[in-house]
Amino acid sequence: MRKRREQIELLPGMPAPFKLTKTMVNGEMVVSWGPRAVFVYDPADLGMRNLAIVALTSAGASGLEVAALFELRPEYISRLRGRASKGGSAALVPPMGRPRLLSDEAIAQAYAMADANRPGTEIAAAISVSTATVSRLLARRVRPESEQLRLSPSLMGLKSPIKQT
Repeated sequence: MRKRREQIELLPGMPAPFKLTKTMVNGEMVVSWGPRAVFVYDPADLGMRNLAIVALTSAGASGLEVAALFELRPEYISRLRGRASKGGSAALVPPMGRPRLLSDEAIAQAYAMADANRPGTEIAAAISVSTATVSRLLARRVRPESEQLRLSPSLMGLKSPIKQT
């Protein structure tokens, strides 16, 4: 393919091929292909950068050319393309924050033990976390409305609402 591309570029009368460029303009990264800006994004937005990389290679730019433009290794460009083909654009965004401590199975086990009125220390030991983690987990638990307790004003120590006439 490389020889063929060089042969096509050397044909008389052909316009010069468009060049990929990347420039900072007013605090935003602008990626252009020839005279057209094709991506504009915040330089800190790695997800958008990765999307631009995959889109450029899908549009025909070589992985080597894109790697050079973004100052990345060609292997990383290939890895990004693989992620995008498997997981779509969501796979191009780096994970944020700290990794989860508990798997979905451990959370389900903690909920089941709590429903069986097991103490927090026992739940913590069973899923190998601290009692504070168990407390936070159970405090954030959202129950279906059918399972939520309905408290009347009299149970909360309040007077019944005044009836308006």
